[in-house]
Amino acid sequence: VWNNSQIIANASFDEATLEENFLAFNNEILTLKPATAKGVYMENVSVSSTMGAGVKVDIKAIVK
Repeated sequence: VWNNSQIIANASFDEATLEENFLAFNNEILTLKPATAKGVYMENVSVSSTMGAGVKVDIKAIVK
């Protein structure tokens, strides 16, 4: 189990740009997944501003 924090947008970004950046980050993480890793690789995702509360993301609804 590991955590990853990554900046994927600025507060000024629109929703489409945020989604595009999230999908690019998600695809990169899945590309780097070791072949020996089993099961669900990403269980939980949340998005937050630097000092704000996290908002859970339903990655199954976003990732196509």
